[in-house]
Amino acid sequence: SRREQTRIICQYGGKTTRVELTRDKFNELTAELLSQTETTCQLVVSKLQESGKLPGGWADIHHVLLAGGSTRMPQAQEMSRRISGKEPEMLEVDLVVAQGAALYSAMKVIQEAEETGKTAELEKLGLPAGIEDLLARKEVTRVCSFALGIVALDEKRREHNAVLIERN
Repeated sequence: SRREQTRIICQYGGKTTRVELTRDKFNELTAELLSQTETTCQLVVSKLQESGKLPGGWADIHHVLLAGGSTRMPQAQEMSRRISGKEPEMLEVDLVVAQGAALYSAMKVIQEAEETGKTAELEKLGLPAGIEDLLARKEVTRVCSFALGIVALDEKRREHNAVLIERN
């Protein structure tokens, strides 16, 4: 959002309060996280440049794609623009995260089917032609630095965290 302030509702310990949050205060609260993101981006590009995989550094990167909720923040877009020298391309930020999770899931199912010899089960998934071969050979070294899940009810109708993607 580009609004200069907004009202947010905070709930904790059974209490609720409404707080005005200004753009300046939000920027102050998120500055350290943005700085960490910038450092990580610069470090990755620097390491790739040193290894010869990206000899020209940022100049060898043709497109900068932003995905995930924090990329809606104007300061995240500006940081990306400043360090890369390129206009970042905004995707449907929540949708691409979900699509990535779906691809990762499909990859794991395919790999497990191949390991267990139950490849006939894959036909039931209705995957596009060629996707099995493509995903079976992929390796993901890091998907998420924390577990992702949903609040679900167990058989006794008690809420618990049902982990969908394990931390890895």
